[in-house]
Amino acid sequence: MTYFTDMMAVLRLDASVWTRIAPSRKVLYYTMANVLSLGLIYGLSVLVFGRRLLEPGATFNPLLIMMVGVSVAFLVHGGAALYIWMFCRGIGGTAAFFPFYFHVGVAAIGFWFAAPAVALVQSGVRNGPVWLYLAISLVYGFAVLYPAVRQASRLSHVRLAGAFALTFVFVGCFLYLWVF
Repeated sequence: MTYFTDMMAVLRLDASVWTRIAPSRKVLYYTMANVLSLGLIYGLSVLVFGRRLLEPGATFNPLLIMMVGVSVAFLVHGGAALYIWMFCRGIGGTAAFFPFYFHVGVAAIGFWFAAPAVALVQSGVRNGPVWLYLAISLVYGFAVLYPAVRQASRLSHVRLAGAFALTFVFVGCFLYLWVF
């Protein structure tokens, strides 16, 4: 299989793709490609939407903004994998961390649609359609993430739902303290 057919299976929520790519080195390459692309999409979106925050005539370095976007994507990917692994492990999932890291990285393709909306909200646009698009794209991203984490953790649907709920509450509390 090629990258595109495997990623289409991931986007279609086909759980069988994970058993096919997990034992191979493809999972490493797919992780790097998907998280890098997510960072580039986010960085490009910040370049497009973030200009409205700058004063007229202000200079900035587009390459630096793109590099920061990629760095943010890799940091968020690593942090999300760590938190998901921690709560899945606490509920009885597998002890190995790297399957979570790679599976979350491959599933990052599901969040490509949310990156422009996140950049738009960060730039100050907070109208109804933007929030609706952001909510729909995040729900889809988490739907893509679910089979990936399920295969990595080997948990039942009920236990995995509990782990996701704990992760959302924990990360949500941190975001609330950080933002407000």
